[in-house]
Amino acid sequence: MRLGPWELREVIGVGGMGEVWSATRGDGMYEGRAAVKLLRLAHDRSDIADLLIARFAREGELLARLTHPHIAQLLDAGVTAEDTRYLVLEFVQGQRIDHWCDARRLSVKARLRLLLQVCEAVAFAHANLIVHRDLKPANILVTDAAQVKLLDFGVAKLLAEAPGAEELTRIGAAGMTPEYAAPQQINGEAVTVATDVYALGVLMHVLLSGRRPYGGPGSTPVQLARDIIEAEPRRLGAAVASVVASGDTRTDMNPLALTRSTTAPRLRQQLAGDLEQIAAKALRKQPAERYASVRALADDIRRHLRHEPVSAQAPTFTYQSRKFVRRHQGLTAAGALVMLTVSAGVAATLWQARLAREQAGVARTEAANATAIKDFMLGVFRTARVGDGKTTQDTSARELLKTGGEQLLQDKQLAPAVRLELLTVIGSLQNNLGQIDAADPLEREALRVAREVYGPKSEHYVHALVERGLTLTQLGRPQESDQLTGKAILIIESTGRQAGEFYPIALRQLGANAMQAGDMAAEVDYLKRSTLAFEAHQPQHPMRAIAHRWLGKAYTTLDDFPAAERELRRSITLSPGQAEWRDFGVALGRFSLGELFVRAGRFEAAGTELEQSLAITEATLGPRHRAAALVHGVLGIAQYQLGRAEASHASLAAALDIARSDTSRQVGNAMDRTHIALAQVALGDGRAAEALVHARAAAQRWQPSSGAPWAALLVMQAEAESLLGQPAEAVQALQQALPVIGAKLGASGLSACEARLALGEALERRRNAAEEARLAYATVLAPGADEAASASPTRSTLMARATLGMARLALADDFARSARLAREAQALAYQPAPARRERPLLAQARIVEAQALAAMGQAGAARASISQAVDIIASLQSPDSPRLAEARLALAALER
Repeated sequence: MRLGPWELREVIGVGGMGEVWSATRGDGMYEGRAAVKLLRLAHDRSDIADLLIARFAREGELLARLTHPHIAQLLDAGVTAEDTRYLVLEFVQGQRIDHWCDARRLSVKARLRLLLQVCEAVAFAHANLIVHRDLKPANILVTDAAQVKLLDFGVAKLLAEAPGAEELTRIGAAGMTPEYAAPQQINGEAVTVATDVYALGVLMHVLLSGRRPYGGPGSTPVQLARDIIEAEPRRLGAAVASVVASGDTRTDMNPLALTRSTTAPRLRQQLAGDLEQIAAKALRKQPAERYASVRALADDIRRHLRHEPVSAQAPTFTYQSRKFVRRHQGLTAAGALVMLTVSAGVAATLWQARLAREQAGVARTEAANATAIKDFMLGVFRTARVGDGKTTQDTSARELLKTGGEQLLQDKQLAPAVRLELLTVIGSLQNNLGQIDAADPLEREALRVAREVYGPKSEHYVHALVERGLTLTQLGRPQESDQLTGKAILIIESTGRQAGEFYPIALRQLGANAMQAGDMAAEVDYLKRSTLAFEAHQPQHPMRAIAHRWLGKAYTTLDDFPAAERELRRSITLSPGQAEWRDFGVALGRFSLGELFVRAGRFEAAGTELEQSLAITEATLGPRHRAAALVHGVLGIAQYQLGRAEASHASLAAALDIARSDTSRQVGNAMDRTHIALAQVALGDGRAAEALVHARAAAQRWQPSSGAPWAALLVMQAEAESLLGQPAEAVQALQQALPVIGAKLGASGLSACEARLALGEALERRRNAAEEARLAYATVLAPGADEAASASPTRSTLMARATLGMARLALADDFARSARLAREAQALAYQPAPARRERPLLAQARIVEAQALAAMGQAGAARASISQAVDIIASLQSPDSPRLAEARLALAALER
């Protein structure tokens, strides 16, 4: 059987509703393999056929919402002529997770790391309001690259069900696997995220101990259901305990320890304590007593792997002390040796007493400061404005921070240390909430207090300088930011404090400012120094991942796509280890990868990264945070190029709506980025006047810097002016842009190619400028030193445009050469799945080829070819598109 481009090969699975087949591409476009799920409806079940069809369709809808590295991707869906429903899924070449672990004798730690991948996938589904409901080893495969893939959302449930979905839920519940079902599933009660938390607890038992928490080989379904509802689960280490009790403890005599690369006593010790408590908490009978989310479960597993206290254990002094010793074995051993030595003399005892008194004094001071901070914040809460039916409980965080900041500026009675702490914290929080103007006076006051109280070379003053530098960039004052941040670096280097956290942070800020100014060499230098400083002295700092992300963005601008992808993936890898900004860091890393892939022309990959970024951003920062506007804007471009017009329009509308409320005056803020996205899409559609408005709005904001971003916007502006019949204005703008691009980004990079293409096209529209246009196109086609770094679909498309320009110019004197160049342009522009930008380009190349053929006496074939090309352009461009008008003129000229 053939389903679109897919040919079914062999059955690889059979279930209650149908079959899963292995399939390969049969259209010759490229090598590909997929898993095709077919819905087979027996005639004697026609009473529930409609429900099964609806459930099968919903599985496709749910999978379409889930684009994640650890979830098998939906590729296609449809109905055959024989009314057979099918889903085409990513083919996962892998082994079920428990068998994969045993075959490779994975240790407990390695198994936990695989379980964390499963948690990531399930947490992502929950963020999209989807509960899997059938988590079990058979639905979790692991590839040879040790990557988990979650399968089969056939019985998944939306947390917010649409009206009329109750019957679908009932049918779905019947498909659950009892051994992994939560008590609520057995009883037919409400299904929530706690259902999947429970199943992950069972999976944890299977992976670590080789047994499920309930039942055994002789258990009947009724006994199993009763145990799940009523009995206490088996302890995680119970299977190992029975091995130890029997005396079968040698590794080579019991398969349980052997498949975990250890001995039975050691395995028993590993599974006791934290892991036993984590599993027990996940398996609590009542959902409210389990982990509140899959992410909370994963956090406890990570804490265990880092030898930190876990939330499932009672936080006793003995327990926390034991954890401290485990984390700092070398330090505590050295400390014990020192204590033994020092205790030999009376002098050491007196020294300890004095140290204890000093520490007690510090503790009393810190306690007094903490009390003062608490009293101040309580006073802010008590004086929050109420009335008109509004209570203090209704007061938002923004209002409280605004009130607190105002009171803090007036309060001169607080101790300097307390006041500085409050100024710094409240200013930082206001900054994060977009209250930049409110944060401004607080940070200025913090700068003054830090210098006066602690001195001009103190750590407090450096901190205040760095924080102020960050805010000044947001206020649209990057030169002042550079001055203060550079001052902080000089103080740090002169006092030898490069190992502190503010040194790499300040270097990263200078790199970010250099990017905004378009000084790419300085940007890369500062960011490289920042990442090296973080690695050497602050490897666990939450901003380390951000420094790598900014370096990746710099490489993207320079078209060094391999280096950019390496740095961005590094930032994503580092982010989960940063407790404060874990999710935010992953979201921004994926956003920057999406920008990279859009730049390179890899739009499918871009869409995948950007959709994941948006889901995390909205879940962590809220749907109206300015970061969401940035993601919406770039996602809108990717969707447009993939031909998803409605989705693109919705994304760009969301970006514009959010950007209007962005208070940041930083050049390159949400509104600036949204203008760029809207201009790109408008240019693609041929809506030149609209594109010009957006391009000019953004260019005016960047103009003072006269850097690479400003020059790139001039190129976009020139393209619109050229299409609107203003070639002189376009050439003037490009003559300003080209020297800047060449100096900042290189003379043969993609930005330079785009500028010279725009120049060639503008010169074509001017009289008596054919030779100048030909030179501009030839420069694009000349080999460049950085071609290897920027090899991409985008470079191929730019070369196709240049070749097509040459073909148009050859129409004046060499028809055969024109036809040949037009065919070369089509070959360069052709992609297995052409993006939106390539399709009108291919049609334009067909028109030029047809014009050349007509001039050589083949008018009949040429007329049909041009007519088809005009239809294609008409379907892709707006009615008033200049490109469409030019195509119609070419057809009219041929018909005369």
